[in-house]
Amino acid sequence: MLLNDYWNRNTTTIIVTKVQCGSYYSLIQMNDGRWFVFGFNYYGQLGIGNTQQQETPIELPSPIVDNENDTKDNRFINIFCGFSHNIGIAENGDCYGWGRNDEGELGLDNNQEYSTPTRLKEAPLSTVNQVQQRYIWFSCGSFHTVALTNLGIVVLTVQQLLIQFNL
Repeated sequence: MLLNDYWNRNTTTIIVTKVQCGSYYSLIQMNDGRWFVFGFNYYGQLGIGNTQQQETPIELPSPIVDNENDTKDNRFINIFCGFSHNIGIAENGDCYGWGRNDEGELGLDNNQEYSTPTRLKEAPLSTVNQVQQRYIWFSCGSFHTVALTNLGIVVLTVQQLLIQFNL
């Protein structure tokens, strides 16, 4: 759905609540949780299933959760932009990456580009106490991503390596 159509169909007040920017592309979140994307899309960083430039904001599809045939929207609560890649955290805590991945910045164990949000692996077990971690925050650089877990551990993805720092 295009942003103009969205505004025209809603009778309630529409408010932009978040804005994120990468290199020549942007994402905006509305007060109902929907995200709209526009701009450069050479690496699929808009997450809309293609690599065509998008001059008009278009809705970013939410990841679908399929739990025993009970499918539902799982909207992104936050999205973090890098140069040409993004990491998103969904309502259920699952994390997704899409866009450029030349240097393994998505942490998906390959160098493939993704034009749709692709679920990331769970955070690694803590090397301190072998407890399962959850990613709670990301910062995306040009060709790498840094993640923070609920245990305060920093995880770096670059060149297909997953490096964990126990600070």
